[in-house]
Amino acid sequence: MANLALNLKNSIKLIFVKRISSRAFAGGVLKVLESNIYDKEAVANILNQYHTVLENDGGLAGYDNDKTYANLYLQLERHITEEQTRKRISKSDLRSEISRTCKPERAKGDFTLLFLASSSRRIRLFIKFANSVLKRFKNLLGDENYKTVEVAFGSQEFLKKFIMNGRVDWNALEEGVYKEIADKKEREDRIQELVYFFLDKLYRRSSLPGSEIRSEIVFKEAYQQFKQRFNFLEDISQVLIVVPEEILKEERVEIFSKEKLVDELRRRNHELEMTNIQLSEEKEKVVEEKEKLADALERLKVVDKAKSDFITVVTHQFRTPLTVVRWNAELISDKINSFTDEKLKQRFTEYATAINDRAILLIHVLEDIYDVLAIEGGTATVEKKPTQLWEIADDILKEFSKDATNKSLQLDLIKPENLTEEILADPVKIKRVFSILIRNAIQYTPENGNVSVSIQEANLNGTPALSCTIKDTGIGIASENQTKIFDKFFRAENAVKTVGDGAGLGLYLAKHFIDIHGGKLEVQSELGKGSSFIFILPKK
Repeated sequence: MANLALNLKNSIKLIFVKRISSRAFAGGVLKVLESNIYDKEAVANILNQYHTVLENDGGLAGYDNDKTYANLYLQLERHITEEQTRKRISKSDLRSEISRTCKPERAKGDFTLLFLASSSRRIRLFIKFANSVLKRFKNLLGDENYKTVEVAFGSQEFLKKFIMNGRVDWNALEEGVYKEIADKKEREDRIQELVYFFLDKLYRRSSLPGSEIRSEIVFKEAYQQFKQRFNFLEDISQVLIVVPEEILKEERVEIFSKEKLVDELRRRNHELEMTNIQLSEEKEKVVEEKEKLADALERLKVVDKAKSDFITVVTHQFRTPLTVVRWNAELISDKINSFTDEKLKQRFTEYATAINDRAILLIHVLEDIYDVLAIEGGTATVEKKPTQLWEIADDILKEFSKDATNKSLQLDLIKPENLTEEILADPVKIKRVFSILIRNAIQYTPENGNVSVSIQEANLNGTPALSCTIKDTGIGIASENQTKIFDKFFRAENAVKTVGDGAGLGLYLAKHFIDIHGGKLEVQSELGKGSSFIFILPKK
């Protein structure tokens, strides 16, 4: 028993005496390697790199130096144990020689882990991983929230002795375990148990409402960084043993035994088979629904065509009778002027005017509907030819002169005297634009107001163009409605109050006709102070 106690005491003394630096340890390893290399010229480049790192040790972060030492060592180890034809030794013998000579248990740094016994290496990895996770949680939770975690650690008395200000003194804890337990396996199990308890409490106490996902992310990021830091070790995945069981499940595949992997693969295959069956059933349903939708779409197309055909027929059938009604109303108005009875003359004039106005309104609505159907049916065409804009504007103003006179409105056409150049456009479509914009200006301008049309030279996206402005002193358009007035069927509230009848198609059509010419149509308006509609057309 006395010998056992003495051996244990010496073992603890060896491990926990003041440790040597990574550089000193790496230098000792290099000496062992050089003594085992038969042909130094074959690995001269690697040896030079090793010497360079030793000379500049401290210029890099500690982790980076250790990783460099490890990678260079593994290259030299491969040469010594696999490629040398003479003086070849096994990998385990080489590492044993380094372990006896350099005492890795007394050295600092990650590089030493290559030469520790597997149980001692796992203990060191458990502790390093716990510190890595702890540091991340402190950053995540902050000092105040972290206090609740610290309290949780103290629930195990043995662990409590080694916690101070949120830090675990793992060296002291490891020494305490070595003093308490002589058997290597039991010692490793005890450290594993303590680290698992520590990390499990950390995970659960930090999982405040809504933070479970963040907590798992901390572990995942810590593990990924740990793998990168220790990528020169083959058994790095062993740290997953001390991670709470409900997290990092995908990563745990790395530590499964062959039998467990086979079972897991079977389970996943079964899940995939069930998923495929469900997907096949869903696919059949989707195909069935797709066929139903295709049938419904065909029926909808038939109905839509019937609707369009009906509206087209109605438009054609109504247009001629309405024109006749309008002409006869105008003839009646002319005859009424010969009446001698003023009261009778006024009454019948009102009747004839009402008939004429409604006929004109319906004719315009039918024209608009006909054009909309052509646009949406894809049958609308543009036939460009040389066109004089001011002549079209002049014709439309004359056409509406009577309506303007009835409201005592002043109509003006303003153009530069030298403006004689033609543009390439569809005169029918441009005439419709002028008609829509001038008609609206007259309708929404109170009596004794002004409506003017001006044409001038302009520029559109760097190309020569003509600009046409239809300006009125009417009711104006609220700013919130100015982006909507070109939408189909939209009419502003003040417009509906001023002119009750209307389909809300005119401005939609005007913008479309300008757009297909490569031009643009915009509005400038202020509520109660009139509007200006400006369209610009390229000359060619």
